[in-house]
Amino acid sequence: MSNHPLGGIDGLSLLKVIGQKFDGNIKVILNSFLAELPGLVPFAVPVNVSGGYKNGIFDAVNDVFKSDHQIIMFPAQLCSRKQKGIIRDLPWKKGFVQKSIEFDRTIVPIYFHGFNSKGFYRFATLTSFLSKLFKSSAISKLPMALLPHEMMKNRGKEFVVIIGKPISNNMLKELFNAKKDYKYLASRIEHYVCSDLKFSKVWNYLFRLFFHLFVEKQVPKFIIRRCSGFYAK
Repeated sequence: MSNHPLGGIDGLSLLKVIGQKFDGNIKVILNSFLAELPGLVPFAVPVNVSGGYKNGIFDAVNDVFKSDHQIIMFPAQLCSRKQKGIIRDLPWKKGFVQKSIEFDRTIVPIYFHGFNSKGFYRFATLTSFLSKLFKSSAISKLPMALLPHEMMKNRGKEFVVIIGKPISNNMLKELFNAKKDYKYLASRIEHYVCSDLKFSKVWNYLFRLFFHLFVEKQVPKFIIRRCSGFYAK
């Protein structure tokens, strides 16, 4: 289960990284709009996000959870939006917790670091406002039409992916039994991914910088790459 910062290329990247490890025995649950992309068709389990979810997840997903496929899923459903000045995931739906417990699945939390363009977030904010003004959920889905363009703009970029400790099915059941609330458990896993794993990236970066500058007394290569790229512009 991963956060969903980009809405397209994050799924493709995880599909490649995880798919190689499991010899292609993998499926990715994503909206039907992106499921038509040629590279995703063999692995995609299309879900019509615009149509809403029944109990947080479509019944069509059940077959995938019953199978032996590894599953990539983005519980936020839509990609990250700018909310109160912060770019972050929308609240995670509880369906992934329900199905993981029901079908004895282990959850592997993943944090994917990346951003779309400023123009995308402005447009998403505008459509969100208009959606509330005209009471039309369809308007809020319009930013999805920009995702192919955002994917093209992100070509060639490097992304950081952090994989957290697996959450076993027994642990999921224990956590659920303590509160009897799927939504609460989903929010706790979301917090772990979008806060704990996210900031582990920052601390790891600072540690590497400190080690190279003060222990090895040299500028690390990853800093040189970033600086050279910055000055090249």
